Amino acid sequence: MRLFREALRTAGIRTDVAVASDGEEALNRLREVPFDLMILDLNLPKGDGLAVLRECAKRADSPPIVVFSGSDRQSDRN
Repeated sequence: MRLFREALRTAGIRTDVAVASDGEEALNRLREVPFDLMILDLNLPKGDGLAVLRECAKRADSPPIVVFSGSDRQSDRN
């Protein structure tokens, strides 16, 4: 996440960045605060990134999502 913050700062974009350390925390934050963009890792502990994606799909106010994954499974890359 430090790299994203640095990239935003370097680009002159002033914004708040919220970080969730696991899927459960991400879902809680999503329910509490609206976000403009979500950067999501599919391999989160305590409720994986796919659970977060499923929850977002149910919401009319879901932010745009950029998904990152270190997975080498083809199904995670589609």
